Amino acid sequence: MKHLSLLALILPTLLLAQTPWNGTANTAWYNASDTVYTITTAEQLAGLATLVNKGNAFTGKTIMLGKDIALNDTSAQDGWRKWDESNAPANKWTPIGNSGNAFKGNFNGNGKVVTGLYINSEADNQGLFGIAFVGNISNLGLAGFYVKGKINVGGIIGSSRCTANDNTEEHYCSDGIMKKYGTLADSRDGKTYKTVVIGNQKWMAKNLDYDFSGSVCYDNSDANCNVYGRLYKWATAANDACPEGWHLPSDAE
Repeated sequence: MKHLSLLALILPTLLLAQTPWNGTANTAWYNASDTVYTITTAEQLAGLATLVNKGNAFTGKTIMLGKDIALNDTSAQDGWRKWDESNAPANKWTPIGNSGNAFKGNFNGNGKVVTGLYINSEADNQGLFGIAFVGNISNLGLAGFYVKGKINVGGIIGSSRCTANDNTEEHYCSDGIMKKYGTLADSRDGKTYKTVVIGNQKWMAKNLDYDFSGSVCYDNSDANCNVYGRLYKWATAANDACPEGWHLPSDAE
């Protein structure tokens, strides 16, 4: 089923504030060593889409808008309210982030507004951002736009759903939402383990490696304990091996 999102979020008198996008992408503003970037033109915003869709997730980095952005002249083609599949403005937008390369940074609109967004697509995950998660998108306005796609269609963002393939060293996907790993510190030997929450239960995300009497490493190699955890006799594992407050799960659990 196709979904259409067509809506103005601010007064029409504000829709012609900026020079419209020329249709090109500018990535010259990007420097891999920086962590905060300020975008002031439509060409730079299109450059962000180019970088993300080629695999630069911007994890841990922040993008800020320094000016309002016009992707199209909202008065073109008899005005944006009459845009549709057969009546399109000059520039078609490619969303920032897709199913293979999501945007994982922080985008701070800084109270600015993007106008004139036009998307006419048969694909999923359509919006100014196609797929984005881990970080956040905030303080951003959108006005005078037309967005058409298949599934997961929005103005600012199409989808923020993740899969297990999107897991990182710091985040994991649970119920389609990226979450940050917790930490368990074993006071007995000082070792730490990542933890995850599934439903309302907290689980260790790595096998236990507590050197308790009778436990062994696979193939008698200490290196295997570092990777796979230790092997325990059942009685030891059930009664003594777990850190305080933790236990082996029951069949019901």
